[in-house]
Amino acid sequence: MAMITSDPTITLLNDVKPYKTSWKVEVKVLHSLTQHSSYSGGDSLQFILADKTGVKIHCTCKRLFFARVKKLQLGQWRFIENFSLTAAAGKYRPTSHKYKMSILSNSNVTNSILKDEDNFLSLTSFTEIMNGSLDSNFLIDVIGQPIDIGDIQVVPVQGKETKKLEFTLTDTELPKNELALTTGSHELAKHKGSKRQPDKWSIYPERSILDIIMATDVSLVSMESEENTCLSSTPLSKRKGECEIYDLSSTSKKQCSKIMKQEKK
Repeated sequence: MAMITSDPTITLLNDVKPYKTSWKVEVKVLHSLTQHSSYSGGDSLQFILADKTGVKIHCTCKRLFFARVKKLQLGQWRFIENFSLTAAAGKYRPTSHKYKMSILSNSNVTNSILKDEDNFLSLTSFTEIMNGSLDSNFLIDVIGQPIDIGDIQVVPVQGKETKKLEFTLTDTELPKNELALTTGSHELAKHKGSKRQPDKWSIYPERSILDIIMATDVSLVSMESEENTCLSSTPLSKRKGECEIYDLSSTSKKQCSKIMKQEKK
């Protein structure tokens, strides 16, 4: 349960505008990372912040102002005062907010007593991903099951070696329709994916052990060297009465001079 603060000076992220810098917001740090750069400004810190309503915004801090954001710790709620806003543009935008926040020389970060464990995920369905209805300029949140996980590769990115891992992500949700849990004649659409060679045994029809025994009469004869006798098992299909079916060891002794094996299909 979130503890709602009543400070009238706090502005929600949806309401901040670029016309001034003296805003005060209460936000949770969802993500933080360092962006490397070869430009004169050097590396920068990037943050994804969210307010209590779940609205998210991208925040950036130049190396010159790193000391100002020491208190911006992952998963913690903080007040941020005095920052600038510019229009968000370009590809791979981490939030849908129309502005991007930038830390200034007079920005101030202080602790908040707000408690809310929500990660504020905006999950995207696989249907939206596959039908091409999403704006490719924005990054999305998605949950799925990883398969076909490849090896970690080292590739050059902007002159530096970077690790890359490729895998296939599959949907973990069942279809939400009347055919989801039926075995009728209707055929559900299958997701495209890598084909797997079927096992040889899977191309033959299924049969029970009893079907196999009843379909084939097999007489197995084993030699007893000392007595020159052999044991001939009686085929199950030739036995009479249900009471005899359980006795699979029924044998009869007879004289024989050699091993015989007879199979009738």
